[in-house]
Amino acid sequence: MTPEIHDKQKGFTLLEIVVSLIVASILGSMLLVYVGTAYNRSVEPVMTSKRVLQMQQVMETINAIYAGMLNRSNLLDSFTASIATVSLPPGLTCDTSKRFTFPASGDEPAGSDPSGNVLKVVLRDTTVQPNLELIALFYSTR
Repeated sequence: MTPEIHDKQKGFTLLEIVVSLIVASILGSMLLVYVGTAYNRSVEPVMTSKRVLQMQQVMETINAIYAGMLNRSNLLDSFTASIATVSLPPGLTCDTSKRFTFPASGDEPAGSDPSGNVLKVVLRDTTVQPNLELIALFYSTR
């Protein structure tokens, strides 16, 4: 008895295996580049959230200073001087240079007024992209 010889053999040829490995390696390298970039940039939203929290904490400190000074006659001048003593995290700046006077008629203010009754406080952080700003207005009736 002789064994039967089959015309079609089962399995893959060496050429099919090599082509499959080449295609798999190309797809794997493309996936690695994509995942690597996503992994490296995944820290950005966390850092932005951390900076926003720090800015909010600084603004809460500024609000507490304002609330403690409400009964002063020269409120905004004293308040501006007190803000200068607030310790800021690295990369954060506080701009208190803008004061405005809103007219009684309800019109828009006509530019900066050093003796104005509204103080604009701007916290800026340029360490993250996009740059962050937190703005608050403080008002004095006196």
